[in-house]
Amino acid sequence: MVHLKTELPYDPKFIPPVIADLERLAAGNLAVIKKYKSAGRDPEDAFEMMLWCSFRILGYDVEELGHKTRRRDPDGIAFAKPDHYAIVFDAKIRSNGYNIGTDDRAFVEYIMTQSPRLLHEGIDSIYFSIISSWFTGDNRTPIMRIRKETNVKNVTLLKTALLLRLIELRLKNPKLSPSRLEGLFLRAEEISEQDIEQELG
Repeated sequence: MVHLKTELPYDPKFIPPVIADLERLAAGNLAVIKKYKSAGRDPEDAFEMMLWCSFRILGYDVEELGHKTRRRDPDGIAFAKPDHYAIVFDAKIRSNGYNIGTDDRAFVEYIMTQSPRLLHEGIDSIYFSIISSWFTGDNRTPIMRIRKETNVKNVTLLKTALLLRLIELRLKNPKLSPSRLEGLFLRAEEISEQDIEQELG
């Protein structure tokens, strides 16, 4: 299946250089991957670091997990402590799009491992977000299973291009805080460009 590229939903001029390769890494761009390997950097690690940076730009406190731990952990947790919510997130590099498939078991484990201490730290609402270049197939059943087997408030799929759109909006309007962003993570399944425009005006 060929994924046809359409016009970018964000203006590249607003994307800081430190995360400029985010979308191409997510899509498994061979030239970008080769660039990181030639520089002695693991592309997966670089991808995770760009995600941590992305959520910080959006105003979240970020706990860096992923390759920094030796356990089976998600890639990170974005905290909006004044609003008592957190986003547990995991990202996938895929050249042909990502489908949850049997990964739902690992996601349930990630959430069940992290949620007790998050609740203890005063987090009332926990969201789980999967980030990738794009998504394939019907992910509704595994999403329902994750929600049923954990205490997350919602599970969302977020394309890296739309994460960059959020960063563009944040840089244009620094008052766009995690308080206003929370509504996006209450949206059903995959967050769309229309969701962003409706939620953030």
